[in-house]
Amino acid sequence: MAYVKNSTWVEAAAPGMSAARLNNLETQYDQAYADAQTYAKGDAQDPSYRFKHFIHWASIDGFTVGGDAGYSILPKGSQLQVVTGSASFPYDAFIYTATPFRKLRATGKIIIMEFIIPYMKYSVAHTLWVRLGYTTPDPPIDTEQHVGWKVEAANSNVWASSGNGTNNSLTDTGIVLTNAAYMWNSLKLVWTVGTDCKFYIDNVLKATHTLYLPTQDDYQFHIHLRSPSQAIDQWFNFSRILIERM
Repeated sequence: MAYVKNSTWVEAAAPGMSAARLNNLETQYDQAYADAQTYAKGDAQDPSYRFKHFIHWASIDGFTVGGDAGYSILPKGSQLQVVTGSASFPYDAFIYTATPFRKLRATGKIIIMEFIIPYMKYSVAHTLWVRLGYTTPDPPIDTEQHVGWKVEAANSNVWASSGNGTNNSLTDTGIVLTNAAYMWNSLKLVWTVGTDCKFYIDNVLKATHTLYLPTQDDYQFHIHLRSPSQAIDQWFNFSRILIERM
C-alpha cells in the first residue's frame, strides 16, 4: 500500500497531540519513507549496493600469502600473525585476498575498512602497509591506486595513505604505535567516493584526503610487512578486519 502524506495538521486533530508535534512526526515519517524507497531501489538495481564483510582469521582460505625465507603467516582464529623472515634480505611477508572485491568503488558510496592491532614486536626499522589496493605489488608502491595505512621507521609512525596511480598523499597522523605484547589500536578509514577519505585512530579523526584518491572499481585487501635492514624477525598481529560498503 502506497504511503500518502496528510495535509498540514491542525490543533485538535488528535486528542492530546498538538498540531506542531503531529507535523513534526509527519516530517520524520516522510524522511523514513524516502530513505526506505531509496535503499529499496538501490538494492533492486545493484545486488552489491550494501554489504558488510568480516575477516575473522579462522583460516586463510581465499588468500594469497608469500614472503622471503623464514616468513610466516599464521591464522589463529581471533587474530592473524604476520612475521618477517630472518634468513634473507629484504625480509618480506604478505597476504592479500586472492580475488578482488568487484565493483567496490562507485560514486557516492561509502567504503569502510577497520582493523585492530592487538600485538606488535619490532627492534629495527620496518614498514607495514595495510590497504585496499587495485593491485598488490611486492613491495607496495605509494602511488599505486589505493587507500590505506602505512606504518614505518623504527618508532612506528602511522601515516594515512592514498594514491591514484600517478600521484599519492601521505599524512603523518602524529601517532606512534607502542611496541608491546598487549595493545589495542583501532585503525579505520571511511572513503566517500567522489568526496574524500577520512582516517581515524582509536575513533579520533587524524587525516582527511581529498586529492589523489583511487579511481578503479575493484580492490584487494592487502597486508605487507617488510624489515629492510637487519635479519631480525618483525611481528604484527591483526584482529578481525571489517570491510563495508554503504
